[in-house]
Formats: sequence, structure tokens, C-alpha cells
Amino acid sequence: MQTGRPDKAAKIRDEIISLMKKLLDTSAADTEHFAAELMKKKKNFDAILFFQIAAVYCKNESNPGDSVNILHRCSQSIKTAVTDLIENQQTSKQLIRDHMIPVLRKINDQIAGLKGIDKKSLSFIRTVCFHHIEQCQFLAGDLSGREASLKESISIMQDGHGKDAEKKQIYGGALNNLGHTYLLKDRPNEAAKYFSQAIVAKKRAEDYDSEAEKREDVQRSEMALQIARRQL
Repeated sequence: MQTGRPDKAAKIRDEIISLMKKLLDTSAADTEHFAAELMKKKKNFDAILFFQIAAVYCKNESNPGDSVNILHRCSQSIKTAVTDLIENQQTSKQLIRDHMIPVLRKINDQIAGLKGIDKKSLSFIRTVCFHHIEQCQFLAGDLSGREASLKESISIMQDGHGKDAEKKQIYGGALNNLGHTYLLKDRPNEAAKYFSQAIVAKKRAEDYDSEAEKREDVQRSEMALQIARRQL
């Protein structure tokens, strides 16, 4: 990834995968564990590579439940690694856009293709993974990409859960973040629309850890709505 060339990075990745297959009888879980150890040592670039390899190995897993859990954790961990790299000024926004976001999208697509997972569970996991993508797009300054990812995640959640989408905290969060994106893009009308929807969804959500947490989250969207309305 540090070469700045996606084609070269992909070639190196494929060579490493081929070498590991020849030398090691490893699994997706083992590779994920190795990547997590690299993260603990703050070797974030190496960790991202091995989380990506773990995702590839998931294609060999016979249990779709194991695969979806590993892929979800890999997505979460890559987002965490990207956040750490940005906070410590160890990477560029261009590198995130060219390399890391495509890796996250590929993992999300892989989750979408899994068989044997019920529609509701699959849509929820994909929405969570889209959250990882849109957060990285925000860090990379890619507001248009973030807008598209959030719209797609909201659509997937609605398709998988119907009216029950509002029962999930992640749904209100996606609506709120879309409002935030429009606020940053100087589109207050659309920002106000999505902040209003986020407030309704958050009030109906049933999976907050506590009522206090829900109340604070609703208040954040209400404050953001006031800011958007002042800009109309």
C-alpha cells in the first residue's frame, strides 16, 4: 500500500497469499489472529494486509456463520487501523481512498455473497460494515463517497428489516451521518431532512445499552438539526 500504486500492492498481496498457502496450513481465523497481534504492536500497514488475507481465506470456510463473524471483525479492525494511522499522521488521505476503502468494500461485497445467512442478519452486518467504510471516507475527505455509502447502507437496512430498521441504533446513526455529510457539503435542506429522520429513528431504537445513552444520542442529532436550520 505504501507504494501508492494499487496494481503493485495487489500483486504483492497475491504473492504473499500464494507463499502462505505453500508454506502454511493456515486458516482465516489464524490469519486474523496474527493480524490482530500486528495491530497491538502498532504495525498497522502489515495488520491491514493480513486482515485482507484473512478475508480471502474466508472463501475456504465451510461455516458461513464463522465467515461472516471473521469478515465483520476484519472490517472493524481495518477501520480502527486506518483511524490510528490518520491520527498519528502515518498515512495520506489519498492512500486511504486508493487502497484501504476498496479493501473494505471488497469485504462488504464478500459478506453480501455469503449463503446460509438470514436476510435480516446479513443486512445488519453489511450496514455495520458500511459504517466502517463511511468513517474511513470521512477521514479521507471523500464526502461524495461517504454520501453514496450511507445511502446504500440505509437502503440495505430498509430492504432487510422494513419498518423494523428503526429498532436498530445503527440505522439512526447512518441517517445522522448522512445529515452530517450534507452539512459539510453546504446543503442544509438535505441535512435537516436526515437529522429529523435520525431523531425519529433513534427514539424508536431498542438496542441502546441504556436510556441515558439513547437520550444523549438523540440530543446530538437535535443540536445538529438546529445548526442545519440556522443555515437555511
